[in-house]
Amino acid sequence: MSSFSEAVDAPRRGAVSIFMVIFVALVVSVMTVAFVRIALRDRGLAVNQDLSQSAYDAALAGVEDGKRALSRYYAASNKSVAPYYRVNTPARSDCNDVNAILGNSFGERRIESGGADMEQAYTCAQLSNRVDDFRVSLQQDEQVLFPLPNNADSILIEWAHVRDDGGTGATPFNVPTGTVAPSTLPTQASWAAYRPALLETQLIQAGGTFTLDSFNNIDSGRSNSNTLFLYPLRLAAPSSANFTSDVRRASGSTTHPTPAQCTQTPNPNGDGAHSCAMRITLPSARDTGAVSARFLRLSPRYAGNSIKVTAYRAGVPVPFIDVQVKADVTARANDVYRRVEVRLDSPNVMYPGTSDGPGAAVNIRGNLCKVFRVAADPVDYLANRTICEP
Repeated sequence: MSSFSEAVDAPRRGAVSIFMVIFVALVVSVMTVAFVRIALRDRGLAVNQDLSQSAYDAALAGVEDGKRALSRYYAASNKSVAPYYRVNTPARSDCNDVNAILGNSFGERRIESGGADMEQAYTCAQLSNRVDDFRVSLQQDEQVLFPLPNNADSILIEWAHVRDDGGTGATPFNVPTGTVAPSTLPTQASWAAYRPALLETQLIQAGGTFTLDSFNNIDSGRSNSNTLFLYPLRLAAPSSANFTSDVRRASGSTTHPTPAQCTQTPNPNGDGAHSCAMRITLPSARDTGAVSARFLRLSPRYAGNSIKVTAYRAGVPVPFIDVQVKADVTARANDVYRRVEVRLDSPNVMYPGTSDGPGAAVNIRGNLCKVFRVAADPVDYLANRTICEP
């Protein structure tokens, strides 16, 4: 009996072993397939990332060629003939703007040819000297001076971009409450972190019969030189001003900074990317005749900010011409495409305080104390040298 039982049980133990082997094989197969899929996916992501970066690099190469083309454009004596008309005539612009000015053959411009593994080229490089707005990023106390459209009657200034907090856009701006700006400018130490800059804004313009004394006075609705200090405040309503409201030179005036609407988050009265927005009316030129030259100088105080300026006439945007040039470049690496759009300053944009010339007669960060004395003996100057200690 015992031998018969052993003969019957033997096949059962063998079946269990077969099932175990099959189960383990299936598990190993599933794990192998999963690991292979993960490896292939990661390799694909790495390849796409590499191709994307390569396409971006090719687009930057197109931008650099665009800079060379613009150098020739601005040096040309006659911009009404080919190939220079491409830059200042939007209807004639196409993907061969840069190629036409540099004398390259039309079509995509190869950067590197590496067969099937790598092939870089920019396929479209357009240039336009007409932009809808002026954009610039300035550090604290830096300045920019640029021409405004002569036919504009107002401008919208926006500053404190959501990424001005260091690049993340996650930190809300620290905008002070209140509806009235202080009568004097605060100290640097009292300006809180992540607070939008106090924007110094100056208008300089001239009419057809310009004389130097036209800078000194403000007529009714007419002026040639004014400065407003736009002070960020958490105002409920959109803010607006007129350059003729510059009362700094008025006798007994105590209202110097101008309240400007800023928000903790992007301002709904702007483009939705800046915290502060201020609409300013442009006065007519004090001297007779139409405006023949008009410039705006901007300088952020206490903090650096990104700034955007849009010009209007009767509520309709007016383009900036030959102030900034938009370079729009599309490039590829194999079959992966990237598009880059950048702003390039024209020679008409100046940055006082750099190689463009001095920004002011005196630049200080503290207080300025001046004492004028007339004496016959040099000893008198030495004896009173510490009388002025700001």
